[in-house]
Amino acid sequence: MSAEPIVELDVAGVTRPDMSTVHHLCRVAYHARRLGVRLRLRGVSPELHELLDLAGVCDVCGCASPGETNSG
Repeated sequence: MSAEPIVELDVAGVTRPDMSTVHHLCRVAYHARRLGVRLRLRGVSPELHELLDLAGVCDVCGCASPGETNSG
């Protein structure tokens, strides 16, 4: 069984995240999964990480801790 391909999405440019940001990231993650690809977020700000965590979707969106690059 082969591992799922991973697509990394750099969100470092998201400076003022809100629940709309969370909604759109969840939609991207949903469509990625439908295509057999796993989403991984890079450059997650502490604010975005907090919103994703509060919404309970960190694992769905492939969210690392703030400042982590998820590489390696």
